[in-house]
Amino acid sequence: MDKYGSDKGPNHHNYTKSYYKILKGLQNSPLVFLEIGVGGYDYPDRGGGSLKAWEEFFPNSHIHGIDKFDKSPLNKGRVHTHIVSQTHETELINLINVIGAPDIILDDGSHINQDIIFTFEILFPRLKSGGLYIVEDTETSYWKENYFGDTNIDDLTIVTSMNYFKRLADSLNSHIFNYIGPKFDIESICFYKGFIVIYKN
Repeated sequence: MDKYGSDKGPNHHNYTKSYYKILKGLQNSPLVFLEIGVGGYDYPDRGGGSLKAWEEFFPNSHIHGIDKFDKSPLNKGRVHTHIVSQTHETELINLINVIGAPDIILDDGSHINQDIIFTFEILFPRLKSGGLYIVEDTETSYWKENYFGDTNIDDLTIVTSMNYFKRLADSLNSHIFNYIGPKFDIESICFYKGFIVIYKN
């Protein structure tokens, strides 16, 4: 990630140590990898560092990135970009119809809490069975300005991404109590510093 200028590497968020443990067993598999958010704002030839890194790490996979801005100059080799808004249901569904069900989805998009939840509810059901859904930069769950987060961690009815996924953790045991809340075909949820991984059955 450092090689390609992504903030996921040791020089910034340092997700890669954990990512290697999580993903190394899939490294040589022929995957459909989808990342939400290419980066580089509205500059067509900027961003895409993590897409290039994923292309190198997964040598047999197709790497797709979506952004609300045109990033087509970054299309090269097995990297493909698409103009798609993560808050537009029809655009997201049409994308999946084009690229097929992803094996891995990574949300590094707007980081706005409501956007994270909206996108998850559209895309997780369309994730391949046995797939992984990763949500990055979960610290924005606590930031009120720009991301509409909240530091009240005792009231799970407040709409933040962390509160939402903490409630989903309870859904795993919904067979033994009267659980009222969102429910998906989830095998497990893992919380890491700065990101979450949701595994689909």
